[in-house]
Amino acid sequence: MKAILIGNRERFEKFYPNTPFANTVEKVYLTLEQARAVGEQSAEARSVEARSVEAQSAEAQSAEAQSAEKQGTDTGTLQSETRTAENIPSETRTAGNLPTDARDAEFLAADAIAQVPESLIAQVPSLKIIHSEGVAYNGIDCAAAAKRNIYVCNNRGVNADAVAEQTILLMLGLLRSVTAGDAAVRAGGQIQRKESMMVNGIRELGECRVGLIGFGDIAKATARRLTAFGCEIYYHASHRKTPDLEAEYGVTWLETEELLNTCDIISLHIPVTPETTGMVNEGFLKKMKHDAYLINTSRGEIVENAALCKALTEGWIAGAGLDTIAPEPVTADHPLLHLPAEVEDRLLFSPHIGGVTTGVFRKAHRNIWTAFEQVSKGERPANVVNDFHSRFCASRSVSRHPQNEK
Repeated sequence: MKAILIGNRERFEKFYPNTPFANTVEKVYLTLEQARAVGEQSAEARSVEARSVEAQSAEAQSAEAQSAEKQGTDTGTLQSETRTAENIPSETRTAGNLPTDARDAEFLAADAIAQVPESLIAQVPSLKIIHSEGVAYNGIDCAAAAKRNIYVCNNRGVNADAVAEQTILLMLGLLRSVTAGDAAVRAGGQIQRKESMMVNGIRELGECRVGLIGFGDIAKATARRLTAFGCEIYYHASHRKTPDLEAEYGVTWLETEELLNTCDIISLHIPVTPETTGMVNEGFLKKMKHDAYLINTSRGEIVENAALCKALTEGWIAGAGLDTIAPEPVTADHPLLHLPAEVEDRLLFSPHIGGVTTGVFRKAHRNIWTAFEQVSKGERPANVVNDFHSRFCASRSVSRHPQNEK
């Protein structure tokens, strides 16, 4: 048995569980850059191959048409064989630059920000499961995996407590102007900064109304912590929770617009989907209170960078705390890194560490190898995020042939 592990090798080796099963699996490591190159090169190769097939097919049809014309044959009735990628001899196909020793792997684990496109998946014919190291899985082509009856799993909920702590950290950091205060003390301006903050006012977290966008595991863990501070907590989710659940977490449901108009802090806790990408745009930010803060410990793609720059420089909102911004890794010319000096203090960054504590990695890697072992035994793993199960059941209902029960 063999596993492909995409990401930081040192981290995978540090946290993998020392179990009999894990110890018997051969491991092939790829960096994020190597995996990306495999996908890109393979996709380009397939594109070139497709163009070559089309050209060869056109040449063949042209040659046959000319031959038919000479023989007085109606070219409209000719049935020439169309060359496709499937009937090209295998030795002529390009497989990208996936290492040879990785192509017979049955398991694949990937850093939550890794790209696992169809062009990479296609090069691993024995693959049974793809597991995200984290909660996010938007870099994995789930549909391509489902076509092959490959499970795609994530570590749902594994980092909820850790990210909730980071969320609270950013809220407190903004309310107390932590970075500006630190800089002032280091520069010998402690008293001046203190006087300025007392005059301008310092809000306690317990005085704030906090609005949570989304109400999954992380939002729930955040709500529990906010309750201890004495906050009023509101939330919006696509489906309102039951009264009992709302009472358990001390939250009140509001429509999005009312949430934005009402709350002093807006915290994002939603996945990246086509619907949520760029959701925090100019219209969203203009509905927030002018003295409100935006917190993003979710994914950077949810926020439009240009809109947030404008909101901060023009004073639509008081500030933002971001554990993640897009793209990642952050480029040196990113607009949020080059705000005017007078508004720099309104933005607080952390380097996407909310869900990467030691405890999280121990649990996450234990989950990954447990899932690998379950799949090796023909069992269904936990936290499947693609539609493999329904496709698998459908295939079993059609036929009991062993080939349909992989």
